[in-house]
Amino acid sequence: MRVCEKGGIRVYDYTWGVLGGAYYFLGRYDDCINAMIKCIEIDGLPSVKKNALYYRGQSYIKLKKYKLSNRDIEASEAM
Repeated sequence: MRVCEKGGIRVYDYTWGVLGGAYYFLGRYDDCINAMIKCIEIDGLPSVKKNALYYRGQSYIKLKKYKLSNRDIEASEAM
């Protein structure tokens, strides 16, 4: 599994995914999107990326950004 090095700290893709999921359930949709972007950028587990795309898409729905939402949800379903 690949990791992101930031400030000497190793951050795994699923860490960003868990953080993004927490933000989603707290209603912090912009924060969720930002965390999921970081999760997706790390070339990690496909299942984690699929989940990140799904929750980013759901967050876009909450923010009424439907075109972005459709793109992410369709990409998630294709994985």
